[in-house]
Amino acid sequence: MITNHAYLLTHTEYFTGNDLELIIDEAQNLPAAVMHNVQQVFDFDAIKILCDTLLVKLESKISFSFEQLIEQKFTTKKQYHVLQKHLQVLDHDMWTLRANLMRRFLRLRANGITEQAISEKKFMGFLKENMGLITKLAKAYTGFLSEVSALQKKFFKAADSQKIDQTAVMYLLDFFKLSEQLISQFEAWSKLNLDDLEKNTTKQLIWISMASQETAHLRLHFSYLDGGEFLKQQVYSRFEHVLFLGAGLFTKKTREYTLHQLDLPVTTRLLSFKSTFDYERQVLAMIAKDAPNVGQADNESYLNYLAQTIYQMTSQNPCQTMILFNSLDELEQVYEKLANLGLTKEREVLAQGVNGTPEKLKKRFVLNQAQQTILLATGTFFEGIDLPDKLLELLIIVRLPFQAPTTLFNQVRYERVRQAGKNPFSTLALPEAVLRLKQGFGRLIRTPADRGVFVLLDSRILTKRYGQEFMQIFPPELTLHQVKSTQLPSKIADFLKNTEENF
Repeated sequence: MITNHAYLLTHTEYFTGNDLELIIDEAQNLPAAVMHNVQQVFDFDAIKILCDTLLVKLESKISFSFEQLIEQKFTTKKQYHVLQKHLQVLDHDMWTLRANLMRRFLRLRANGITEQAISEKKFMGFLKENMGLITKLAKAYTGFLSEVSALQKKFFKAADSQKIDQTAVMYLLDFFKLSEQLISQFEAWSKLNLDDLEKNTTKQLIWISMASQETAHLRLHFSYLDGGEFLKQQVYSRFEHVLFLGAGLFTKKTREYTLHQLDLPVTTRLLSFKSTFDYERQVLAMIAKDAPNVGQADNESYLNYLAQTIYQMTSQNPCQTMILFNSLDELEQVYEKLANLGLTKEREVLAQGVNGTPEKLKKRFVLNQAQQTILLATGTFFEGIDLPDKLLELLIIVRLPFQAPTTLFNQVRYERVRQAGKNPFSTLALPEAVLRLKQGFGRLIRTPADRGVFVLLDSRILTKRYGQEFMQIFPPELTLHQVKSTQLPSKIADFLKNTEENF
């Protein structure tokens, strides 16, 4: 079977049998896939809406109703009232649990989405405080499932023997559809089982989220903090052998981090192979040695530097260009400044979050016939996009790709590392950024016949002690030229012109 990371992680129960072999390509992305795909969400408002809808359908006197099912002897009044009672408990008491959760944990902000992490200890305390309510809800949900299952069995028999009319059939089909939606919303209900939480040694992140709008849903989220808490037990154990492939798996300083993230022992056998690419001949790699220090320059001056430098490089070199940013906000601000400089009139400029979704932009970028498009992107464009030949000749990375430490997810991860007596920067932030830069650089040369220019507009790689960690991601035979920003356009032009006949 050939599939992707997401399917593998969310359908592990299907992989059974003897002598199964697992080959994971782009293995460095597997831990992130765990965090993004093996996540459960309990939406209180969605449950309230579905319960209300089902109760209206049960109690409605307009058009067809449950009473007419009783008249057609499909069900009884007793069964009707039992089903109604279970739904009323779910509808009312779930709203009470929602209010208790908000009162205990949620601190609403004026704008945007509020996210609040909940420690497992505090969450278990909340469950104990509300155990009576949760037990009542669990009993009502089990009763609802039982009643719906019984109705479905009756339905198939009655429909086959034509004991109910077509209107009743359509009514019940709609009722079952709504019931399945409610059951689907309850998939994460098991996460509220106190016994399982107390037994569970898996490190997980629990948080609640709610937008500031009046109609916003309150959601309870459960996710793994890293792949190392899931992969060995849930994935690898199902296979006889596992082989990991990936050009971005290791550097000298990221071995420990990568093995931990992949949930592998330090004794794991590693094989590395020499690249078939002639980087010294195929690539011109440059670092802007006079680029502003990201942490010290004021934001407006820094954005103006980026826009001016990118404009000079791209306006003087009409080739297929990709520019990678760390954040959409910074990308959009630079795009606006490039438009004011006139670049959008001279070239086709695609910007993630401005001109479309990542998938849409990938297609437009690849299918461009003139091969002079400029793409401003973030995130997934650091990996998983194949742009051989002239589909990419100039790659600009704006800054070293550190993740934002202020996100809820990273705050929790970093705090847990501190509690373990380790440094979050050297243990998580730095190796993740190093591997991401390696992935980004890997977009440029995809075949032995490619040529291209790599530019990094971040001088910290030269001035900071941790810069040497990033230097190790580049092929040893590749010369990294330290160049003034004003010299970048002409250097790019000279390389592309001089190598045109050879590629």
